[in-house]
Amino acid sequence: MVNGSDGWAHLVTEQAYEQGLREHTGRYTVLCGLRIPAASMVAPPDHRCLPCHELGGRA
Repeated sequence: MVNGSDGWAHLVTEQAYEQGLREHTGRYTVLCGLRIPAASMVAPPDHRCLPCHELGGRA
């Protein structure tokens, strides 16, 4: 998931994604612990969040 405010690519669990959808806020809690607004899916991410990707590799 790409942060809509800064373009960083984060990873989100299926459960956290579904929780974000249920809340109807457009914000999701990603693996590194941030709560981010989702960006439009039309633009590629600028950077990868290393903590998210390291945690995602262990999942």
